[in-house]
Amino acid sequence: MKKGVSLVLIGILVLSVYIPVAAPEGETIPLIFETDNAAVLRTVIEGVGGTVTIEFLTVNMIAAEVPLLAVESVTGNPHVLHVYKDRMQSIPDFQGDDADTFAAEEVLNMSEFTVEG
Repeated sequence: MKKGVSLVLIGILVLSVYIPVAAPEGETIPLIFETDNAAVLRTVIEGVGGTVTIEFLTVNMIAAEVPLLAVESVTGNPHVLHVYKDRMQSIPDFQGDDADTFAAEEVLNMSEFTVEG
């Protein structure tokens, strides 16, 4: 009986060992980078197999698809000031007859941002 319990406990301990799973090869994540040198950062992203999807002209930012296995090396670059997860945003549907009465403040109140006045 003790031998059976011991074997079960050993089995549970062996199965509970944490084994990190590597990210699948070729899987990418959409990110937005704030940078102080877009040209250098573009070269870094493309050098690790990523794709620059948008290079913003009015702000120093780049949107890119970066391989999961290379995220750390790209985000560690000294030209990366901030990194944001790129995701789709949408304005909620207006529930009424006159969309013009839907104030901008209501949209902001429904989003993750706050209105300061």
